[in-house]
Amino acid sequence: MNARHSLPYRPDIDGLRAVAVLLVVGFHAFPHTVAGGFIGVDIFFVISGYLIGGILLTDLHEGTFSPRRFYKRRILRIFPALLVVLAACLMAGWLTLLPDEFKALGKQVFGGSTFISNFLLWREAGYFDSAARAKPLLHLWSLGIEEQFYLVLPLVLWFCHRRRLRAAVVVGFLGLLSFWDNMYLYRIDPTADFYSPLLRFWELLAGALLMALSREPRMQNLRRQLDNVCERILYCRTTDDRPDHNGHSVAGDGSSLGLILAALGFCLLGAGLVTTSQDDAFPGYKALFPVLGALSLVAAGTNNLLSHVFLANKIAIFIGKISYPLYLWHWPLLSFAFLLHGDLNVETRILRLFLVGMAFVLAVLTYFFVEKPLRFGSAFGKTKIPFLLFCMLLLSALGSFVRLADGFPERAKFRHRQAILDALQRPPSIDDDGLSYTGFERGDVTYCRYTNTGSSVTVAVVGDSHAGSAYPGIAALGKAYGYNTVLLGRYHPGLEKWDPNLKHQPDRILKFLSSKQDISKVIIVTRGILYLQGIHNQGERRDAKDRRHSASGKEKCKADLQNFVGQLQKMKKEVAIVAENPELNVDARELFSRGLTHFTIKSEYPRTLKTETLERQKPYLDILNEFRKLPGVTVLDAIDAFCPREECLVLNDEGLPLYYDDDHLSEIGSAFQAQKILRPWLMRTPESPR
Repeated sequence: MNARHSLPYRPDIDGLRAVAVLLVVGFHAFPHTVAGGFIGVDIFFVISGYLIGGILLTDLHEGTFSPRRFYKRRILRIFPALLVVLAACLMAGWLTLLPDEFKALGKQVFGGSTFISNFLLWREAGYFDSAARAKPLLHLWSLGIEEQFYLVLPLVLWFCHRRRLRAAVVVGFLGLLSFWDNMYLYRIDPTADFYSPLLRFWELLAGALLMALSREPRMQNLRRQLDNVCERILYCRTTDDRPDHNGHSVAGDGSSLGLILAALGFCLLGAGLVTTSQDDAFPGYKALFPVLGALSLVAAGTNNLLSHVFLANKIAIFIGKISYPLYLWHWPLLSFAFLLHGDLNVETRILRLFLVGMAFVLAVLTYFFVEKPLRFGSAFGKTKIPFLLFCMLLLSALGSFVRLADGFPERAKFRHRQAILDALQRPPSIDDDGLSYTGFERGDVTYCRYTNTGSSVTVAVVGDSHAGSAYPGIAALGKAYGYNTVLLGRYHPGLEKWDPNLKHQPDRILKFLSSKQDISKVIIVTRGILYLQGIHNQGERRDAKDRRHSASGKEKCKADLQNFVGQLQKMKKEVAIVAENPELNVDARELFSRGLTHFTIKSEYPRTLKTETLERQKPYLDILNEFRKLPGVTVLDAIDAFCPREECLVLNDEGLPLYYDDDHLSEIGSAFQAQKILRPWLMRTPESPR
């Protein structure tokens, strides 16, 4: 059970942990400065594979391997600090988060406590999407992959030991399979490639492979020979000729080879840092830089100047020792700050520095007062493991309870703000009525809803997420004026191949519309300027280098929209294209001040100006102007309604938000848009089907 003496202590590995955690913290706190810092996770994977492989191979060789003993060690290593962070997040969420945010946190706590966060995140927004910042436990995806690896590697090495197979060959073969899958999928489905354990295991297996090879006598002999070659290259002498400080020979100490490997390792990490960014599909081949760099530094050992100075110094070792609690603490602090303060932009550098400093303080406290006493001390005696397991199960149950309770909207400070809370909710994208009416299966389209008023006439709303947010208001008008409403999506003008999983949806939508004679009118609502410029939201608008989407050309966008509208004209459908509503300079949630006991509207927040909106949307509005002359096509302008004066509206007359984030309309805003912009076009019952 004594984890401290399972393997000889390597101070340089603690130093490498320090490099890894500092890169990750730097990326999360200062993403534009340390743009490739997320490769620190890949370094952690290599280190974990190397150390766990060493523990297992040593125990198997000595005949002391026990699954129970192995997993006790893992529990003592992983659970104490994780329990503290999960509990702290739940308490902070109860005090500060909106019900839907707290509900989402409950799901994250459940995923983190059961080590399946990567699977839960797989089908949600990507790791680099703006929505990811609102997930305080997003970073636990990597812990999930490590724990899943710990279920697989003991079986693999035990099988090799029992069958007298060469562990390095089997581990290397499995690593190549995992890497090959990663190379195949990273362009097709980057989110799956990022979160899938099978496509990430090659990084951990690389560390285990290095450990397996380093234990083989033939490889040890090869290392001595390579060290001799390196000695000749560096000093024009053999290792037999090199004396130590007492004048004695130091043949085969590996320092020359170690120096070259360390230099190579640092160069590879540097290359990974400067050539990798969140705009890249990752891991893919670019993960080779941090993986090979980490392997080189681990293989270098400590008996060389570079590793001794940069990795085995006291500061690096200390940061390495607290790297695990530091990794756990830093992202929740930054994420909660984002949720409460808003976009962590250039103006918040001091705040982010403070949060990083707070993460260091909490990591030190956690390491000395929680992790060390529980891991190495005698607290709880023989009940230590059952106690830790019980606490983790309790947190898992609490997370599930928070989710099932919808984030406890009855909390005192939210009790009298239900109308605001309702407005800040994202509408559902799919309902059973929509699937029943269209005959689609889940996954055929992204958006599919249906409101049946018993009419023989139906209006279709087609587009992207902006169509989804516009749908409730249009459906409400349908109830008033006597037509059914169906939502269909996802359609992006000019970006039909933006996401391979979405590229067939426009064709499915058109085929469905042609088959439905009861659909006489089609309303197209898309976020066209996004697809022209690739700049996702207001925060990124201030830094045009930060792009989440590929940008299509103006002509490509126009041609695609012309083709789509032309198909509808051939079907004899009346078409309305809704010009974009203004996108705000503030997320709707940032309009409200959240303290421990209050939830009130702020008096000051970033304003959105009409001239700014017109300037940003001009390329898309220019395209729409060419559609005004087409027969049966109407372009409905939105900006004048939302910006009756120079300052655009954010709240309605009752103080309710018109948006639920910075660009999607809330149900209140959807009703406003329908009444002010769409009602003149829809005020008469749509014509009977032709």
